[in-house]
Amino acid sequence: MLKQLKASSLLHAVFACLLIALVCFGMLLLASYTSLFQHRALEKTQLQLTNDSALEWQLSKDIFNQEEVQSISVFNDDIETRTKTLDWGFYKIINTKTYHNQDTIRKSVLVGEITSDKTALYITDYDKIQSVAGSVKVIGAMSIPKARFNEKNMQGETTAIYINGITTPSEDKLPNLKDRNLKFSNSYDDEFSIDNISNKILYIHSFDKKTALLKIPDNRFLIGKKLKGNIIIEKLGTLVITKNMELEDVIIKADEIKIESGFTGNLQIIAKNTVYIEEGVQLKYPSSILIEKPKDAATITIEKNSVIMGGIVLQNSNRKTTEKSLIKIEEEALIVGVVYCAGTLELHGKIYGSVYTDRLMTHVENAEYKNLLMNVEIDRSKLPETFVGISLFDSKTEKKTAYEVVKEL
Repeated sequence: MLKQLKASSLLHAVFACLLIALVCFGMLLLASYTSLFQHRALEKTQLQLTNDSALEWQLSKDIFNQEEVQSISVFNDDIETRTKTLDWGFYKIINTKTYHNQDTIRKSVLVGEITSDKTALYITDYDKIQSVAGSVKVIGAMSIPKARFNEKNMQGETTAIYINGITTPSEDKLPNLKDRNLKFSNSYDDEFSIDNISNKILYIHSFDKKTALLKIPDNRFLIGKKLKGNIIIEKLGTLVITKNMELEDVIIKADEIKIESGFTGNLQIIAKNTVYIEEGVQLKYPSSILIEKPKDAATITIEKNSVIMGGIVLQNSNRKTTEKSLIKIEEEALIVGVVYCAGTLELHGKIYGSVYTDRLMTHVENAEYKNLLMNVEIDRSKLPETFVGISLFDSKTEKKTAYEVVKEL
């Protein structure tokens, strides 16, 4: 009986020792995994901080002259970051890739400009005094012919002029625009084809890949589709964007572009001669419209109750096309950002930002009045100080400029 008790006690003791050993081993294993997890988390955090610092370093440089891939060690350690800056319409894309051992952090951001320029209105001096009529409100610096307006009474309507800002004489030309790359020919993804998305409703193409060039055969191809990212949509002739299409961050290119009523999205529009924005369109920030150096007359029309957040640019290369080109912004339309018109501007809506134009023109009851600004509001102060705008002027023209991230892609 005593021997059986001793044997039983010995078995219990061995079991207890094994249990204690297992608990100790488990605690050691847990401590090891906790330490490994903390080390991995610390490495990940360090990679993220290094990647963010590399992005800030790139922003501090003159990134609009940087096209090549650069490899840097931000903190002079063994963590490397590769940065690449790409053209994307009026903006730039900065790609950063930070890597160490088997870990990699990637980030793509859309970059624009914050400028100290406080211009609200600039009108080229063709030796014509500009007139104002009705209710005109201009807040911000102005450069206009002879640094003055003539007040004009139109059809018995009371003229109420409110101007708040420094007024100086303008020059005989608009500020020079910088050259920009709109061809993207060296960045296309050779593996992409229209078949990639023909049977898909949603397609996302990231900016760390080469650009996907989508040449659509007809406007029906895009109906019901959601396209986002590093995509350029091209079409011969007229491209029509309808309200049941969802587009984000893409560029669209065609001879003529029409955005139908009810569409909401953010995109950059590049047309050869005509852009027509119907009523009730919302082009969210950051969006832009560009017609550059048309061969003949060019027109950009923004209908009532449409909102464009970003900028509109009509650029001409000679006097003939400049005299025939027109930007028309209807009543209740709102532009937040900049309007640059190397042609004639017919403004009836509101601009929260800056206007640069060669000429003014207004229609009142089927009568045309040149050099007249009537019933408009141009308010530079309503543009937020942190608004990141489009890159416009060359280095000889541009005021002190800072570069900032518009959005993470």
